[in-house]
Amino acid sequence: MRTGLSMAAAHAAAAAHPVRHGAKTAAPRGGLSRWLARLAVVLRDVRTRHRRRVAARDLRAALHDLDDRMLRDLGFHRDEIASVVAELGGDAMPTRVRTMRDAYGPTL
Repeated sequence: MRTGLSMAAAHAAAAAHPVRHGAKTAAPRGGLSRWLARLAVVLRDVRTRHRRRVAARDLRAALHDLDDRMLRDLGFHRDEIASVVAELGGDAMPTRVRTMRDAYGPTL
């Protein structure tokens, strides 16, 4: 059967598009870009949570370094440091008037 292709042209075409038996086809571009977008969202969330934890740890350390008189001037006791840090970091609902004012502005 004649196809009109020379043997050299047939070999060149075969080399340009090799057939791999049993190989899976590549995922469509849309699926890959969706997967990469989801991965970017997850990585951004991980980075945000890490930054919040670092900021909370630094705030906790700074408050622990203050003496009791300074903490009293700020309006809380040393035993409340973890609670204050959680409220300011958004991990707990603000219950103190000072914390609520700092978080939501001077309208309270």
